[in-house]
Amino acid sequence: MSAVLRFDDVSKVYRLGEARRSFREAFSRASRFVLSPRSRREEHLLWALKGVTFEVEPGEAFGIIGPNGAGKTTILKLLSKITQPTSGRITVDGRVSALIELGAGFHPDLTGRENIYLNAVILGLQVKEVKRLFDQIVDFSGLERFIDTPVKRYSSGMYVRLGFSVAAHVNPDVLLVDEVLAVGDSQFRQRCAQRIEDLKDVGTTIVFVSHNVHLVRSICSRGVFLANGQSQTQGDMVDVINAYQTYLHEGQLDESVRKVPESYDPSKSSVVEITKVEIRSLNGELADRLCYTDAAEVRVHFFAREPVPKPNLVVRIVRSDGTTCCMIRTVDYGHELDDLDGQGVVSLAIDPLQLAEGVYVLDARIVGALDGAPLAIHHSRWFQVAGPSVGHGESGGVFAPHVARVHVEQEGQSFPPADNAVGNAQSP
Repeated sequence: MSAVLRFDDVSKVYRLGEARRSFREAFSRASRFVLSPRSRREEHLLWALKGVTFEVEPGEAFGIIGPNGAGKTTILKLLSKITQPTSGRITVDGRVSALIELGAGFHPDLTGRENIYLNAVILGLQVKEVKRLFDQIVDFSGLERFIDTPVKRYSSGMYVRLGFSVAAHVNPDVLLVDEVLAVGDSQFRQRCAQRIEDLKDVGTTIVFVSHNVHLVRSICSRGVFLANGQSQTQGDMVDVINAYQTYLHEGQLDESVRKVPESYDPSKSSVVEITKVEIRSLNGELADRLCYTDAAEVRVHFFAREPVPKPNLVVRIVRSDGTTCCMIRTVDYGHELDDLDGQGVVSLAIDPLQLAEGVYVLDARIVGALDGAPLAIHHSRWFQVAGPSVGHGESGGVFAPHVARVHVEQEGQSFPPADNAVGNAQSP
């Protein structure tokens, strides 16, 4: 079967520096660049992609994953011809529909109705086709009440809903979808996932980029893992995700989910700081690999320069795709901490861990008595949990309960309980 999409040794280089405002300035800068030593010239180059090769078959759902700055969105921009490759060859057969940036192709002063026509025509539809599909597009977006409102008054979520609705109804041969879907609400994301499945059923080729590896795994059969603009692993999506999570765990490089609130300014947090966050086994050893049946201890090291009265410790366990698995607030568990003063450690025992298979990080925060803005924030290193997978995407979960017994009863017969517990994974 001939590939509908092909990347052949594709590279994309950007030159760093200020924008050039005149031909004279451009010529002058280019002359200095050519005459400068090679090492200095290399410092001005950013390789967004370097020698990337892959193929996508017709009707296939292909996932692209990797840390921030890996080159994922650059690939989509090349496929949609927003930009051109520096070297290599890209081949795409058929009509391409792309949802890459919020409101791409929308005019802020036009209404939702007018932008549907504008965007659909840009994507290759005839006006008569837009008229035929108009009601379906509006119904899918759920924006009937606002369809004659200028889109500059839309929220970011409304932009996404209208943009995806148009892109998904132009009956493309290839649909490009970026992380932008994360902006929509849960119900709409599920509708988008279902629409993607419907498009797959009719033979549409899907290229899907997301940090949510669980959603990628539920949609895509094959994919590629990028890092530093280069292909690290490609093939079966499960193998690709495993390679990415191993890279994430061993390299400790991805900061995409280890974010702090914009209002938090560590330079002004002079009262208390969290110096380290650890996860340990109950025997006291540092642990970066655990089994879902293991007990674990979270240790939050702090240094209080002034007494912190009635503090509260908040610990979130966050999965690699940014999903908060749980939030532990000491006050909610009936534990009132003593006033913090000087150097010390607050420890929490979790027995058993019961997290599904995956890679996680701890987000620890110290807040005051009023539980307002955090006084201190710190993250642990990534740690890996071995155990059963409980499903993918929003239809799955993060909790892996220990199933001690399975018993089946049918009319006229009864099977004894299973001898072994289900999903008893061994500690790595």
